[in-house]
Amino acid sequence: MGRLGAVAAGIALGLLAGMIGLLVTQPGPLALPRSLAAVITSPGLLENVVRLAAPIAVAGSGLALAYRAGFITIGSEGQMLLASLASLYVISYLGVGGPGPLLAALSVGALWGLIPGLLRAYAGVNEVLSSLMLNYIALSTVNYLVSTSLREGAFTQTRFIGEDKVLAAPLALGIAVLAAVGMESFLRYTMPGAAMQAYGTAPRMARTYLSTDRRIILQAALASGAASGLAGFLMLTGFQRGFTAMSVTPGYGYMGVLAAWLGLKSPIGALGAALLFSTLATAGFLLQPQGVPGSMALLVQALAVLGTVTLVSRGGRGWSS
Repeated sequence: MGRLGAVAAGIALGLLAGMIGLLVTQPGPLALPRSLAAVITSPGLLENVVRLAAPIAVAGSGLALAYRAGFITIGSEGQMLLASLASLYVISYLGVGGPGPLLAALSVGALWGLIPGLLRAYAGVNEVLSSLMLNYIALSTVNYLVSTSLREGAFTQTRFIGEDKVLAAPLALGIAVLAAVGMESFLRYTMPGAAMQAYGTAPRMARTYLSTDRRIILQAALASGAASGLAGFLMLTGFQRGFTAMSVTPGYGYMGVLAAWLGLKSPIGALGAALLFSTLATAGFLLQPQGVPGSMALLVQALAVLGTVTLVSRGGRGWSS
């Protein structure tokens, strides 16, 4: 089975498992395909799909690039949160427009993403663990700021950006497509990109002929962090618009992790996976009034990724090509 065939089979397995899960609910197994059809045929719901998919796709594209370099970070969740809050601060508290909010998001995302890279490069700390812990630190930092210096009014919330600062859905999708194509081109047609890909599969060859371990790791950390920063900007200007105190993170960065793996560690593949995930999530919103828990969409996503990873691994084709 080819790689694309494995992805298609994995998605089919996830959808089938979701329909089987609906056997015990009142709407029945056909509720899932009916909801998906309703999403695809409704312009309003499709706009929601695009707004949700854009930040997931950008974060997933950056993570795909890092994973090709063997840098397995899951820190996009915290990076997106802090970058989104930075954009909000520049827009609503400093009153700065133009490229200012975007530059703030890119800078904060890149710097927060660089931390697990530095820990890996200079101290040998596993980036999975360090990036996960940094997500919790980011959540606590955002909650502290929302409750103190950025608090607005009687409720524990920040200011919210105005309608004039919200990006149109086609523009958000265009940014996501450009980011995915740009990162794919970087991997395929530049020397640093070639070094990242080589390091992920043949690190000895990469460090001998192309670059050093530390440089590759730090480049991957910066690139994925900056991508998550852009994703945070798209999240704020797409649907977030402001912050309230949170007990858990929103989860869009973690969806980017799933998109990167379902997309076979390809930025363009992550874009397609993000569109699928956002379609499933929107369909899940339609299912909730029928008594189906919203977690059903997450179950389908997780099973699709698990099925794809299993099928590709059993096919013995690896993940690098």
